Amino acid sequence: MKLAFVLAAALVVGCTGAQAQDLDVSSLARQASLSERQVRMVLGAPVAFAEYRSTYRDSRDRLRRAVGGRAELARLVAQYAEQQQALAAR
Repeated sequence: MKLAFVLAAALVVGCTGAQAQDLDVSSLARQASLSERQVRMVLGAPVAFAEYRSTYRDSRDRLRRAVGGRAELARLVAQYAEQQQALAAR
């Protein structure tokens, strides 16, 4: 039940079926009690975050618990990477 709610809140449907679904980082942040910056740090490339070495593990673990486990977090990371690539291509 919790996982279904998180997934429903975390995904925003694109305008067409051909578009990938976009992650709603703010919903994930609220669900995991993290800042949007911390969620982006976990989902994206860590090199841009000065606090990476001190907060990454805790943030990752909190987000993992909120979304329902390691496999679901890995899926979200992959989805976030696709979303970032699509934005860069625009």
